[in-house]
Amino acid sequence: MQGYHGAVSTVVGERAIGGGQRLVTVICLCLALAAFVGLGVALLGPLVFLACAIALAVALALLSSSIYPLWCMLAVIILLPFATLPVDLGVVPTFLEVALVATLVVGALSRLRAGRYLLEVSPVGWFLLALMGLMLGSFVLGMGYARPTVTSLRRFADMLLSLFSFYIVLNLLSEPGDLQRTVRFILCCAGAAAFLGVALYFMPQSLSERLLASLGRLGYPTSGILRYIEDDPNQPLRAIGTSVDPNVFGGMLAFMGGIAVPQLFLPGSPRRRLLVLAVLAVVALALLLTFSRSSMVGLAAALLILGLMRYRKLLWLLLAGALLIVILPPTQAYVLHFIEGVQGQDLATQMRFGEYKDALTLISRYPWFGVGFTGAPDVDIYIGVSSLYLLITEEMGLVGLALFLVTAASFFIYTWPRARLARRMTPELEAVILGCETAVMAGLVAGVLDHYLFNLAFPHASALLWVTIAIGVAAARAAERGPALQASPHAGTSSHFDAQGLGT
Repeated sequence: MQGYHGAVSTVVGERAIGGGQRLVTVICLCLALAAFVGLGVALLGPLVFLACAIALAVALALLSSSIYPLWCMLAVIILLPFATLPVDLGVVPTFLEVALVATLVVGALSRLRAGRYLLEVSPVGWFLLALMGLMLGSFVLGMGYARPTVTSLRRFADMLLSLFSFYIVLNLLSEPGDLQRTVRFILCCAGAAAFLGVALYFMPQSLSERLLASLGRLGYPTSGILRYIEDDPNQPLRAIGTSVDPNVFGGMLAFMGGIAVPQLFLPGSPRRRLLVLAVLAVVALALLLTFSRSSMVGLAAALLILGLMRYRKLLWLLLAGALLIVILPPTQAYVLHFIEGVQGQDLATQMRFGEYKDALTLISRYPWFGVGFTGAPDVDIYIGVSSLYLLITEEMGLVGLALFLVTAASFFIYTWPRARLARRMTPELEAVILGCETAVMAGLVAGVLDHYLFNLAFPHASALLWVTIAIGVAAARAAERGPALQASPHAGTSSHFDAQGLGT
């Protein structure tokens, strides 16, 4: 009996000692944390220290999964494309640069931890690699015509990084679940960006201007913020959201609309379809308010092709939308603006015609490899034209234009048959592939009259193009891999799925 009580006393004593040690440990950790916080506040100030603490917490969260940095990059592209860090390190890093580099580093580390040492490329990636090589060659060639500045060097590096985002995304998205979640995240960001654009458009102009000017702390312009047709305040206001330029905002919305539409035709709950329809409605309204004719035509053409090739019901929706735009009184200003553009009567269209004439003069003098990215060699010509294809030809010549078109064509040639394959097995993957194809087609059609997809001033727009292409290629790879997984005795296990990768 005495032995029993002694044992009980010993156990109670050990627990008391252990509890006391834990209490002392907790107290010491709290004191150390308090000392660290006090020292940080004293050295950096409360706001800077708080910003650093938040940044550290975000960085730790990003490191917990390779998909989170990608989502941050997509959020920056859609919601804050021109934001810069409020610090000066000799140069001021942009949110996009930080997001791209973070996604690259985290993605590389995750692949190394998983023992996947080969970089996924795909047939599209090989053509893109050749395009990037030609870009470097044209840049070096152009240095003989005009000496590059620090700004032009940085913008060119940002453009290359934007194109390289294709490989980053392709190597991160290896599972259908990740692809579908990423598309849903994109649509959430699209809805937020479109809603913000609509809200800023309809609120009092003084208030919207003041709100947009507050983004000046993040590198946004603080004057001349609101945009009007022909830059005339007597003309209708144009929606810009947080994209500064209405045409750039319209181009982003056209991409988002293209990605969203196939999601409407997926079998599933009415609630999910209703949410997609709500996103599409606010995106369509915001696109209409940009008065961006090229983006609207690009999206309409891409959706028309999608309707003819896959969803015939979509043709009736397009017809109904066109009739509403033509008939409703609030849209008459848009209809008039569109007719003036078709007839070449408005100032913007006439200026485009002048740019096309000057671009053809430059191309006729330097047809094969262009004049590079730093400046034109002759005083009577210049680099810059409101056309994706003429701008590429100015900078990289007909060879560069041909390589760009081949790269874009390889995307459709690669993904279309795999979308048909996914239709029989995984409709969700088919919707992802078709959405990316529709978005890219909308951008390419809009590129006839706009230049933001290959303009050094808009690296986020170029990143959006190649990220969308990468998502489509990744979904096509997943669809192609589906039959092999179903035939395998290990089908359905995550270890086998991870071991398959995306191929090279």
